[in-house]
Order: sequence, then C-alpha cells, then structure tokens
Amino acid sequence: GGDDDDLIVSDELELSLRCPLSMLRIKDPCRGKACKHVQCFDLTTFLEFAKRHFNWLCPLCSTPLEASDLRVDPFFAGVLRGLGADEDRCMVTSAGEFRAVHDKMKGEHGASVPGGPLKRRAESCGGLDDEILLKKHQNAPPAAAGGSGMCVGGGAAHRPPLSAPATPPGPPPGMQGALG
Repeated sequence: GGDDDDLIVSDELELSLRCPLSMLRIKDPCRGKACKHVQCFDLTTFLEFAKRHFNWLCPLCSTPLEASDLRVDPFFAGVLRGLGADEDRCMVTSAGEFRAVHDKMKGEHGASVPGGPLKRRAESCGGLDDEILLKKHQNAPPAAAGGSGMCVGGGAAHRPPLSAPATPPGPPPGMQGALG
C-alpha cells in the first residue's frame, strides 16, 4: 500500500530544556500524572503561575491539573544534570540515551549567527537498567505512585536522596509510544 510508504518512524524525540512558561532552563522537571507527553515544565514556575493566574492547566497539553497530580520526572532531571547548563535542547532515544543538540548558529555569548548548521554531539548515559523505572521514590506515598516521578502534593516535591545516581533511571513511561 502507498499509505505505508509515507510513514516515518523515529527512535528519537527532541526535548526542550526550557520551561514553556518562563523560557528559562527547567530546574525541577514536572508534568501532570495524566499528561501523555514526555516534555516537562518547571515545577516552581508552574506553581507560581497557577497561583497568580488561577490557571491550573498543563502549559503543554491543557490537561486540568491539581497540585496532587504533579510529578517530578527523575529521568528528565537526570538529563538536565547530565548536560551542560548552557544547553537548551536534547535528543532522547527510546533506550534512554540522550545527547545535546548544539546550535552552531549561537556565538560565544548565545547570540544567533545566521546560516549556521546544527551540530549534534552524543552524550550517552550508557546501559540503563529498565527495572529502575519500576522503583518508586521512597518518600512518595503509595496512593500517589501512579505514573513516573515523585509526588508533589502538599506544596513541596519529595526530592531524591543526595546519593541518587547521576545518570537518569531510563526514559519515562510512554516514551516508547511517543517514539514509535
């Protein structure tokens, strides 16, 4: 069939490391437990925005959210830790590997240089254990364990212990579906 010939399947997904609300680099990557997207927004920015504007909708997909629906994504947090503070975007594979997407159009001070091509550099986190995805953070209440990440309800995110591994635990659930 001719329709099948037009289907392009990619095993990579480009993610922005900037919050869609503030356009600043994400510090605490978050999304709603019912959200189907892999992309995150910044938790603190979202809470400040929602409180100030009475708008409790996901800034990416407009799903209604409550504080108890918010989840900090440990995989996305690991990507942020694994890439330089000046990185804006990355490519993530369904295997959980990620690399920065370098924009050669940016000069030394971040100014765009017209006509420059994109340069991509691989920065893999290596052999990730899929079983880590099944483990819930020890501080997350069992009732709030739906979806990946840590429960945020009550106003503060439950943070991982300081001894948490530097590499992310693997792609978030739904990454396979988002890429294939």
